[in-house]
Amino acid sequence: MRYIKPLVILIVFILFMSPLVLTADSIKINADDLRVRSGPGTNFDPIGHVNTGDTFEQLDLEDGWIQINYQGSTGWVHQDFVLSVSDDGANPDEETSSTDDTVIETSKSDSVSFPYETTVELAVIHLRAEPDVFSERIAKLKKKTNVTVIDQVDGEWYHVETDEEVGYVKQAILDLKQTEPIGVSPFVGKTIVIDPGHGGIDVGAISLDDEYESIHTLITANHLKNKLEARGATIRMTRDDDFYYPLTPRATLSNYLKADLFLSLHYNSEPSYPTANGIDTYYRNASRIELANDVHQAILTETGANDRGVASGNYSVLRNNRRPGLLLELGFLSNTQEERLILQRSYQDKLAEGISNGVEKYFSR
Repeated sequence: MRYIKPLVILIVFILFMSPLVLTADSIKINADDLRVRSGPGTNFDPIGHVNTGDTFEQLDLEDGWIQINYQGSTGWVHQDFVLSVSDDGANPDEETSSTDDTVIETSKSDSVSFPYETTVELAVIHLRAEPDVFSERIAKLKKKTNVTVIDQVDGEWYHVETDEEVGYVKQAILDLKQTEPIGVSPFVGKTIVIDPGHGGIDVGAISLDDEYESIHTLITANHLKNKLEARGATIRMTRDDDFYYPLTPRATLSNYLKADLFLSLHYNSEPSYPTANGIDTYYRNASRIELANDVHQAILTETGANDRGVASGNYSVLRNNRRPGLLLELGFLSNTQEERLILQRSYQDKLAEGISNGVEKYFSR
C-alpha cells in the first residue's frame, strides 16, 4: 500500500505537466520572430517567421515539433513557444480565416475522383495507421514519393497507398506544396560585441530629469541583443550590469573574440543647446564608411530621427579595436522631446530594429 500514494502523485504530475498544446487542433504563437522551419528540427531550413498571437491549425506532431498550415504550405514550430487556443481563452473549434482560406484553396477533394495518383511535395509527411494525429506513425513519406489516394475520410484525411504501405495522411498536408526556404540568415556564424557606453561611476550624460546615459545605453543594448540573437547572431556584451569597465578592455574583448562587428552605444547631450536632436554615427577607418552608412540610414528609416550625419571619430573603443566597429550616438538627453521618446519601449524597439536592419544589409553584401 505504501506505493499507491507515490503512484497517484506521479499520474497527477504527468497529467498536469504534459504540454496542453499536444491535444489542441489549433495553436497560438507565444513568441516574437519565431522561426518556422521546413521540418521538425533545427537542422531544417527556416522558411519564415511568426509572431505572438498568430494562430494556426495543428496538423501533426513529432519530437516536440508541431506542424502548422503556413502560407499555403506547411511549416514546423517548437511546442515550447506555442499555446493551445483553448489555453488562451479562445474557442478551440474556431479556425482562423487564414487557415480556412488556405485549406479551401489547396483542397482537391471537390474537383477530383477517387482513386487518383499524386506525389508528396513536402520534405516529409507522416503516414498513420488511423485517421487521427495521435495514431501510430507507420512510415515517413519523403518528397517525390508516389502515392495513390484511395478515398477521403472524415473530410480531413486521405486513405492512401504507397508501394509498401497503406495508411492515412492529413488532406491539408498532402495537398500542399513546399514553401521555399528563406535561406541562411546572414547573421548565422557572426559574433557581435555590444558595448553599452559608460557604467557605474561613469554615468555619462545626465538628462534634464536626472536620468543617466549609462542606464539608457544598457537598456538599448538589451533590446538590440534580443533582436540580433533572434536573427541568428552570437552576442557578447562588454557589460550587462551598472558597473564601470575601462575602455581599453572593451576593445580588447572585441579583438580577442575576432568579432565580426563591434557596436558602442551612446546618447548625446548639449545642455547649452536644448533644441539639439538627432543621431550621429562614427567610424574609425575609411574602410568602415559603408558599414556606417548602412547602419545610420537604417536607424533613420526606422525612427524618423534627425540626421546628424556620419563621420570619423577618434574614440578609444574604435581606435584600439582591430575589428569592424561603430560608435552610435542615438539621441539627445538634453532635449526634452527626444528624451521622452528614448524612455519609450516602442522607440527602443525602433532603434534596435534599425540597427539590426543596417547590420543585416552590411552582412548581406
